[in-house]
Amino acid sequence: MKRLETAVLNEIEKHALSYGNVQKYIELALTQARFTSPELSPEETANKLALEDAQARLRRWEDTLERSPLSVEDAAGRIKEVRSQIML
Repeated sequence: MKRLETAVLNEIEKHALSYGNVQKYIELALTQARFTSPELSPEETANKLALEDAQARLRRWEDTLERSPLSVEDAAGRIKEVRSQIML
């Protein structure tokens, strides 16, 4: 019985666990890990969308400040407000 087990394990090592096959298994696992995106809960999705919205508003304020005669004090207050929303 021991000889049979040893022979079977040797064959498994030769074929299933060969260096090339192990490399293929690793590549397959890494590929699947890259393409598997975790699903977000509704709350996480809402938070993500709110964050993206706040970041977009912040970029618009910064662009406005750079391109228009808007007072720095007015823009600074509004930018701080948006940044505080991002940090929540």
